[in-house]
Amino acid sequence: MSIIAAFCYGFFGIVLGIIALVIARNDMQLHRENPGEYDGYPNLSAGRVCAIIGLSLGSLFFIGLFFLFFLSAIVN
Repeated sequence: MSIIAAFCYGFFGIVLGIIALVIARNDMQLHRENPGEYDGYPNLSAGRVCAIIGLSLGSLFFIGLFFLFFLSAIVN
């Protein structure tokens, strides 16, 4: 979700990426405490990677948008 939102507007990608990373961290801790009870660790890893990608893309988009507005203010 954060990868898709990163292309719509960078802020939503950043927010959803942070939320996904927090959820992934909590679930990784649950898995470490009781590894036999949870079997979706590969899905957790894939979700964490997608969150990092979405967070990175959202941040790059947001920084690019900031510089675009900054440069347009200088030109005008």
